[in-house]
Amino acid sequence: MIRTRNPERHWWPWSRRGELSPERAIRVPLVNSPRYALVDAADHPRIAVYDWWLKSVWSGARWYDYAIAYLPGGEYVLLSRLVARPSCDRNVFHRNRNGLDNRRGNLHVATDDERASATLAPRVKRNLQ
Repeated sequence: MIRTRNPERHWWPWSRRGELSPERAIRVPLVNSPRYALVDAADHPRIAVYDWWLKSVWSGARWYDYAIAYLPGGEYVLLSRLVARPSCDRNVFHRNRNGLDNRRGNLHVATDDERASATLAPRVKRNLQ
């Protein structure tokens, strides 16, 4: 028997149905790339004042892409942090692991420990006899 993935059930337990609807998404152009970032329509006025750049980082086994704005004085801000507004001790994670998808339904604010405990699958002991 082949199992098929149920489209009604999301991989992330805290995601809600309909949160990531493409109708509410606005494409934000990136200065140095033909690609774009996605944000919700409600967040667009706040982020439209910045020029957004694509930043790619190699992390172990794959490239991660992020949208970043450079500020005066050599400072910068990540688009995901500007949208989610986390406190200093928390990080922003993308549920679908796409760093350019910054819709609110795709962002999850948590500490590194909370993130690790949410993504690790529980071990199941099986009786092999």
